[in-house]
Amino acid sequence: MAWPRIEGTQILDLTNYRTSPEHIADYLGIKVITADVPTGWWGLYDHPRRTVVIAPGLAPVQRRCTLMHELGHAYFEHQGVTGKYELQANRWAARQLLSVDDVVHAARAEPRHNALACSLGVLPDFLTHFVGSLSHHEYRRLSMALHPAGDTVCA
Repeated sequence: MAWPRIEGTQILDLTNYRTSPEHIADYLGIKVITADVPTGWWGLYDHPRRTVVIAPGLAPVQRRCTLMHELGHAYFEHQGVTGKYELQANRWAARQLLSVDDVVHAARAEPRHNALACSLGVLPDFLTHFVGSLSHHEYRRLSMALHPAGDTVCA
């Protein structure tokens, strides 16, 4: 699915702009509700009902990341739970919430992994998934910006 650019107050061209999970849910026609989910889960995507269920009581960063992750399942039209689906949803979500430029800029001020994730408004795992999603060229660009002496990024 290609993300069209929509004129007006909502920008959905995710190649150039960060877009809120709520706007993406609206664009995809996904209903978002807060309700109980299975123990140990923060959210789930119900494909037949085109609904994301988010656990009550999550901190704002947990809710944001969980919603974007579940929208990844909606975007790829996943049904069921597999390791492959979870990785795909995690990487998609991280790419929607972060950019190489965002990470480089924030890491110059705060290079420690958990603090960097916090400053970017994501969970530490999202930063790890973001780095794992980078192309060779993007990874090299990030590494060179953060470690000009040739060290590599360790997430």
